[in-house]
Amino acid sequence: MQRALTSKTRIATAERCVADSSGKVHKGEFQVLLGAFSDYKQSATTKDARVLNRKTDVAMLVLPAGMKGAGIPTVSRTEPERGQNATLYGSGRTPQDTEGKLIHSLDVGVSRAGEGSSEVQTGGKRHCACDGDSGGPLVRKVGGKYQLLAVIHASNLKQGECPEKSAEERRTVVGATAAYYEQLTAG
Repeated sequence: MQRALTSKTRIATAERCVADSSGKVHKGEFQVLLGAFSDYKQSATTKDARVLNRKTDVAMLVLPAGMKGAGIPTVSRTEPERGQNATLYGSGRTPQDTEGKLIHSLDVGVSRAGEGSSEVQTGGKRHCACDGDSGGPLVRKVGGKYQLLAVIHASNLKQGECPEKSAEERRTVVGATAAYYEQLTAG
């Protein structure tokens, strides 16, 4: 499960990372690691998970205390736009990292946008999100700082297909976070 810190106490993620297929939030605690799984800087736990939109797969975790010294991206007040360039981050399983312990980045272009859900793609070797990348951030750099545009919802690849399909067949769908600016930046 991937997440993006959006304030000292708020974290954007995918609804599928915190809830079952009916939208009911999982009971128990969620562990949050700041940094790569294999080399994290801080950790925290929370029981407070909230689904913001089931259709676009956007959710948030609320931490009881803030993360210290964390680089927090701003949250975009606008949805991703067709033709816009951005970067996906995730630690899903790939042929080079079968355990999903490293943070990977992938430069992408927004190929379809609108109504809270967008599609991104690229021509690089790793063309889309892979198994385990859900909830990871789609960001762009604005004035030298990162800005969160969306969280990874899903790709059209099944486990083991990443990255074997042709570039034309690979797609990643992301859920825009702009509509939840106030909730994601509180705290």
